[in-house]
Amino acid sequence: MIGPDGVLPAPMAYAGQETYTDYGKLRAQIPGNDREAIARAARQFESVFLNLWLKSMRDANAAFGEGSFLDSQATQMHEQMLDGELSVSMANAGGIGLAEVIARQLSGEAPPLKRDEVRPAPLLASPRVAPAQTVADPADAAQPLDGAEATSRRGFLEKAGAAIREGIAGTPLPVLGVLAQAVLETGWGKSVIQAADGTDGHNLFGVKATGWSGASVKRPTTEYLGGRFLARDESFRVYTSPLEAVTDYVDVLRNSDRFKPLFGAGSAPGADMAPDALQAVRHFADTLQKGGYATDPHYADKIVAVARSILRLTGG
Repeated sequence: MIGPDGVLPAPMAYAGQETYTDYGKLRAQIPGNDREAIARAARQFESVFLNLWLKSMRDANAAFGEGSFLDSQATQMHEQMLDGELSVSMANAGGIGLAEVIARQLSGEAPPLKRDEVRPAPLLASPRVAPAQTVADPADAAQPLDGAEATSRRGFLEKAGAAIREGIAGTPLPVLGVLAQAVLETGWGKSVIQAADGTDGHNLFGVKATGWSGASVKRPTTEYLGGRFLARDESFRVYTSPLEAVTDYVDVLRNSDRFKPLFGAGSAPGADMAPDALQAVRHFADTLQKGGYATDPHYADKIVAVARSILRLTGG
């Protein structure tokens, strides 16, 4: 608004924040790797983007204002000022999440891993980053099963268990943990990824086709990104047998620095035969989640829950 002296006031300033006229400070305000300065620059850049966004909407509606007595150079100027201040206000109030992404990139730091918020693993470095979605819901673990369903589940455990025991022999990986993960990924064997010709692809662990020269197939999946689950198509590996799937899975884990704790000196073959088998499963599941095996923020808890249901189903 024009003041009583007929002069436009300076753009509104916020405590500890920049105004929409301070774009020239974007370069100068990041000395070294000062995190606060980086955050300010990121918010400022987001405000620039939001301002352009608002401007594009104004331009799109400009045709509807032609000939209106409310449309003038003065009103257009005030709208531009309003949009500038609004973009800064929005950016400093949390914005649309762009500032956080920019700050992480400028600082060169990865976001911290939290128990309830797992960072999506890089697509080119991860065997799989999609959350388990074909899971036998862990919540049904305590529900009574009819005879046919119990028989079906025991049949899958027997078939997958034989391949898993042979495939992980000599490694510290817990049989119960690996078996629970296979159950989680395949919904008790009912949703195993199929090959292009409709035959069983034997992919027990949802391993993606990244870095894979063998057969693969593209299938819809879901990933937890930006705080929500998003549907997308991904390519998955296709195997000739369950044993091939297990041995490849072991190679994927062994060749990744992110899963080295699974093969560390503190682990030993047969760890799942300890008095508390679930303790070994918990260590196994937490390591998978922290390493970014899946983006599902409850991936580890689901593996442990399924392991409990396996023990109940098999009588331990």
